[in-house]
Amino acid sequence: MELYEFTDEFGETRRCGTIPETPEIPVGAAAEEQPGFQVWSDDQIKQVLSDPRRTDRIEAMRAAGFLSVFTKKANQYSTNACNGWLDANAFTLARWFGGNRDGVVFSGAYNYSLINGGRDAGSSLAAGFRTSTENGYVPVDLCPWNKIYRKDTQQFDHIAAQNKAADPWPARTMAGFRTGVAQGMLGGAAIQVGSNLERKTSSGIAPVDNGPGNHAVVIIQSRLMNGKIVYDAYLDWGPQHGHDGFITLTEDHFAQTANNHMFWLMPVGQWGG
Repeated sequence: MELYEFTDEFGETRRCGTIPETPEIPVGAAAEEQPGFQVWSDDQIKQVLSDPRRTDRIEAMRAAGFLSVFTKKANQYSTNACNGWLDANAFTLARWFGGNRDGVVFSGAYNYSLINGGRDAGSSLAAGFRTSTENGYVPVDLCPWNKIYRKDTQQFDHIAAQNKAADPWPARTMAGFRTGVAQGMLGGAAIQVGSNLERKTSSGIAPVDNGPGNHAVVIIQSRLMNGKIVYDAYLDWGPQHGHDGFITLTEDHFAQTANNHMFWLMPVGQWGG
């Protein structure tokens, strides 16, 4: 698969490195099969999302002074490490929204070093999903963006072992993924990045690029825009891309990618306090 690469307005190379791989989800592991998890109808989701008491997570991070900290540190720069950053970003945000406001941002480079096997050539979402719970996370202040090879990260394994995530849930269906995000879970997803993605429409929604999915993003929340369910995703490329680092997606962005990648959901709250 050809990996997408471009040079941004600052002269930095940006790469997308998520390789399609048909997800294999064991029976009983999916979100839709968890006790107490009920898939909601679109009407139920829209009712929840229209609640005026619902908090906008991006604005909550901004108000607390964490948005700029997160977007500055959670940056893969010129690596193909988006999958590792998806995992680390989800853990970082799950801790923060769960109530742990210590300000720590975790390193996607560490996680990517465990996924790619010493090759800077991308990885699959399924591989990142396994790394999330088996190995743990290391603060980016210890393991910066360019330490993407295993020889550079073995020294941090004992730290990662202290920062493990509870098992995220693979989403077997888009209905399950849509429900989980509406319930407040963080989403792991793949999108296709090409020349269109950062060009916003008049509504603020990113245009769709055609392809099976080459970039991993964390979905921070869903909301309603003109009566339609949309998703806010972090691009992994720092605050200068999208709107303060985030873009708005519709399910049209997932139509070509969901069957080629393991989308998953990470509950918020286990690491709070």
